[in-house]
Amino acid sequence: METTSSTSSDRPASPRRILWAPVVVVVLAALSIALLLVTYRASDAQAVQSGEIEDAIRQLAIAAASAHLWLEEYLTGDPTIDIDEIWDDLNRAIELVLLLLQGGEVAPDRSRLEPLRDPQLRQQAETLRTLLADFQKVSLERYRQGRDLAGVGSALDQLFDRTFLDVLQAAEELRRQLAERAAAERARNRFRLRLVIGAWSAIMLAAAAGLWRYERRRQTAVETLHQREAELLQAQKMEAVGRLAGGIAHDINNYLGAVRGYCEVTRIKHEDNPDLHRRMGLAIDAVGRASSLIRQLLAFSRKQPNRPEVVSLNRVVKDMESMMRRLLGEDIQLTTVCEDGLPNVEIDPSQLEQILVNLLVNSREAMPLGGEIVVRTARPEQAPPRRPGDPSPPPAGYVLLAVSDTGKGIPPEIKEKIFEPFFTTKPEGAGSGLGLATVFGIVRQNGGVVAVDSEVGRGTTFEIYLPASDRQAAGRADRQEMPLPEVGPLTLLLVEDNDDMRASTQAMLRALGHKVLVAEEADQALGILEREGDAIDLLISDVVMPGMSGADLLDEVRQRGLDLRCLFISGYTDNAVLSRALAHDGADFLQKPFSARSLAYKIANLARSPAAAAAAAARPSPPA
Repeated sequence: METTSSTSSDRPASPRRILWAPVVVVVLAALSIALLLVTYRASDAQAVQSGEIEDAIRQLAIAAASAHLWLEEYLTGDPTIDIDEIWDDLNRAIELVLLLLQGGEVAPDRSRLEPLRDPQLRQQAETLRTLLADFQKVSLERYRQGRDLAGVGSALDQLFDRTFLDVLQAAEELRRQLAERAAAERARNRFRLRLVIGAWSAIMLAAAAGLWRYERRRQTAVETLHQREAELLQAQKMEAVGRLAGGIAHDINNYLGAVRGYCEVTRIKHEDNPDLHRRMGLAIDAVGRASSLIRQLLAFSRKQPNRPEVVSLNRVVKDMESMMRRLLGEDIQLTTVCEDGLPNVEIDPSQLEQILVNLLVNSREAMPLGGEIVVRTARPEQAPPRRPGDPSPPPAGYVLLAVSDTGKGIPPEIKEKIFEPFFTTKPEGAGSGLGLATVFGIVRQNGGVVAVDSEVGRGTTFEIYLPASDRQAAGRADRQEMPLPEVGPLTLLLVEDNDDMRASTQAMLRALGHKVLVAEEADQALGILEREGDAIDLLISDVVMPGMSGADLLDEVRQRGLDLRCLFISGYTDNAVLSRALAHDGADFLQKPFSARSLAYKIANLARSPAAAAAAAARPSPPA
């Protein structure tokens, strides 16, 4: 027994037992490869289908936005817009949401779209279909009533805009839910792939490492693709908001300019009536606040021309202190701490005021039961913390504007999202998510840096670092006390297509002592120039007009040999149009609504230029 046992233990393994190892290896390898192939095919098919569904949602949002935009333009009187195309866009949007629910081919590429099977996704798609039907109904009703009964600001117009925003939000929510499920599926796929890689690594470690590297590259490509799609969708949102903002701003600033113009004329004609002078000043201040809201909307959509000036940060804070206290209310204590001897900063003053107001409103809403806010200016001793994309540090260093509150603070998980456009923690309908995004955009545009320090339950501090300037600030307040410049009387040609703005500007120019010739459009202005060109001293023209623009009008005037200088006025224009207009020699720009004093100084600067003086001297003297 002992010998037998020894012989049995020392006996070499039989060939059959030896063959089990390679068989197991081959089977494991085959199963691993099969599982790997199945996983990859399922992952790729799901990625393709998710991309097609997201593309359909994006096409749906674009169709709704196009219908909203072009119906607005149609109701403002644009004769080039085909109303049938608007209804086609709405029908296209409804057709796409039905494809999401029922499946089918998507025109024009005829890609196959599978119906949504997830109950929550189908419920959200049904909600989107209901909202689209409501939006179509409201659009039809607004079209039937026309712009006389459903113009800008009417209840139906507000319902129209609100229903449109509900459609966009529902489409974005469907896209977000789809992305979450796609991410969960990708996570499950990654788990399966790790199992495959683990099994394969036991067989061949080098092959497993290669597969892992390939999978990592694939994941990066998918994430990059989703990031680019999100950026494209955001850019489309910004473009839609920008186009809407531009059209609204142009019309509203024309009416605000007309109101301000009449108030300015009344003040000039009744300087001996202090009470009336004061009342007109209050009206002008109200116009300025309304214009500031328009500038904020344009600044967010990046359609507002940037006009930087050298300003004192301390002076802006002190000038706004009374307004800030009214903004915050009695239950919030405001303290301002301004360090003496600060360098100036170079920024558009309205943008600086907008930064302060947005930060104060953000702090106020973080303290519903009251608290304390400290606005501080200082020369920072060290450079601000930098993040990717921040501009290079300026040679002269920074000037710091800090706003601190004792509010509830910002949770760490959302701290990196607070500057994203449309991001808000407020309930639906209670906030736009534009305030901090606008602040971030303005500071970046001016070469500055934004830093945030927050602790939940203790409060938040926003630090705005703006590049310091060694230039001296202009005395803005002193200029308001200076008398109107003495120039003229001049003969001016005013070209303005808006009736109210044209009438108020004409009255303002006459109150300043000038002779005014008026034209409603460029062709009429050219006719006046043919008859009385030698007698005209200065051209004042709107920038955006039907037919020929202000810049085209000045080109035509110069081609006809008239060396007229031109003051462009506009309630809204983008930087490209404005840059083309101001590329002419002897041209300047004044933003609507403007004051009589600003208008008088612009006219004086243009009239006193050497070129204008030489042109005036070359004209024949009028008969005695």
